Amino acid sequence: MPISSSQRRSPATSRGRVLRIFLIQGAVLGLLGSFVGSALGALLSKLFEGLVRGPDGAAKFPVQLDLELFAPATALAIGVGLLAAVLPTQRASRLDPASAIRNG
Repeated sequence: MPISSSQRRSPATSRGRVLRIFLIQGAVLGLLGSFVGSALGALLSKLFEGLVRGPDGAAKFPVQLDLELFAPATALAIGVGLLAAVLPTQRASRLDPASAIRNG
């Protein structure tokens, strides 16, 4: 079944393809953001732990990193990335590229 001109966004790009592209980008950005954020958080918390020592040399604020904390944070970041991609996805899928270029 051929795609009508109202469903095309640009040559050979359907509305569904535009939706998938934006949602995949949101998921990938959420995943990368969660990995970078988790790594920075772990690094900074370990650095903070080493800054303050008690009179006996033990860490005053011991930090224990559990992998069970990273899984929900990663899932949350991916979910937020997808949610943040939904509005631009809907707008981009409705946009006619020719009129966007013409009207600036």
